[in-house]
Amino acid sequence: MAFFRIQILTRLFVVHIKKIANTQGVNSSLSDGKHFLMFDFDNVKLLKVWYELKKTQLKYDLPNIYIANTGKPDSFHAYCLKRVSFIEMVQVALNCESIDRTFVRFMLFRNHGTLRISEKNGRQITRVHTIESKTKETVSVKEFTSYTKYETGNI
Repeated sequence: MAFFRIQILTRLFVVHIKKIANTQGVNSSLSDGKHFLMFDFDNVKLLKVWYELKKTQLKYDLPNIYIANTGKPDSFHAYCLKRVSFIEMVQVALNCESIDRTFVRFMLFRNHGTLRISEKNGRQITRVHTIESKTKETVSVKEFTSYTKYETGNI
């Protein structure tokens, strides 16, 4: 990562040069205007992720929650196939104190969540645990129709 600055008269221009990776993500948006739940945790131990998600699952009577490692130690994504409004999705995500705040900021900015599903610099997404529940899922993976190709600088 490199920066350089150029000043022209009273204007300062700063250029940021950074490696990027092209990747693909799934969006939380469903065709009926609802969303399914998604979570992003960076630099958080799996046991803490599990605890926060289990607490959230019990509080909101959620169905199974699927936890996946992003290919980096202590970095996880989680999905829960419950149909909710956008506001509910944000509220449930924020119930997890270790949720990645940048993930939440982008969620609020874009009006949907996005989590990477493709390889990124050789790092694959791998499912590591399922937090089981007796509550039935209200979304099918077949309903995932919104995807995004994007560039990320966090490599």
